[in-house]
Amino acid sequence: MKKYGSGLKTRLFHKPELPGRIIVALKALILFVIIIQLRFLAAPLFNLPYLPFLHFLDVLPPLFYTVTSVILIFSCLLILLNIGNYLTLSLISGLIILFYILSSKPMFGNSTTFIASLLVLIGLYKDQSTLFRIQISLLYLGAAINKIFTSDWWNGMYFDFFLRDVLDVGVYQSWISAENMTVAKGLGIMTIFTEFLLGIIVLIPKRTRLTILLGLIFHGGMLVITSGQLSVRFLYIMSAAFLLISNVEIKPIHLAHRSKLLSNFLYYMDLSDSLVLTESKERAFTITINEVKYTRWNALGKLISSSQFLLSFYFLFILSYMVAPILANKLILPLF
Repeated sequence: MKKYGSGLKTRLFHKPELPGRIIVALKALILFVIIIQLRFLAAPLFNLPYLPFLHFLDVLPPLFYTVTSVILIFSCLLILLNIGNYLTLSLISGLIILFYILSSKPMFGNSTTFIASLLVLIGLYKDQSTLFRIQISLLYLGAAINKIFTSDWWNGMYFDFFLRDVLDVGVYQSWISAENMTVAKGLGIMTIFTEFLLGIIVLIPKRTRLTILLGLIFHGGMLVITSGQLSVRFLYIMSAAFLLISNVEIKPIHLAHRSKLLSNFLYYMDLSDSLVLTESKERAFTITINEVKYTRWNALGKLISSSQFLLSFYFLFILSYMVAPILANKLILPLF
């Protein structure tokens, strides 16, 4: 006889078979939420709710927001600790974040709303990338259409003001005179055209590689143009989104080493859950891929060149780049 609640336990703790790229993207987004968007984990401090036209939010007690915040924290931690049903936990996390965004204007942002939407869609994942493609298309087409009807994007005023007065990009100010709007105009028109193009071709599965390449060049180029001050968050988020529609194949790697400390470190640094630890009494570092065994330096080389290592390093490196200034401002600068 089936016990009451057993279905819920199964959904929460049964880990479904998911492609490695989906798991990497999920964990990358969760890391962004708990490290960069930490305010979502402290929602009760923001005096929710906010939006006056959602009257049902006004009757919810503060305890409701505290409880949902605790649920969000535990959902994120379970995902990062490789515990539980990723689909259910992702769906719960995405819905809670969307609820907070609806409840509080200070929490709204294009990037955070997009992250929440992706988490919900991961929770609904059924071996198809269609929903991810539609969400990415809506993001780019919405951004392009919004810019089309804003004259500052066409006459160069937006980029000139942004690069000169907001970001204070020295290279731009040194090379481009205040009267010359040609470069700023070109950047504005290029941005509109690129976003519109990405919004179209992402819907064409046969153009997936072109979409990802163009998207990474676009966001990476913006990062270079702004001297690393803009688009790093969008580069990170969109990289996770592009991974969801990609055909990247991540093969399981069986790792054996006498040191449990090293093995566990590599295991938890792997965002794809494809690193399998095996018992070994040998001193030599050993990995096995497709039943082929590699030892010592060959094993290290194969591990470093593997898809799971490169993807994990990529996201963790960009995350570290974003965290470093925050830590410097909060911890180091106050000491001087």
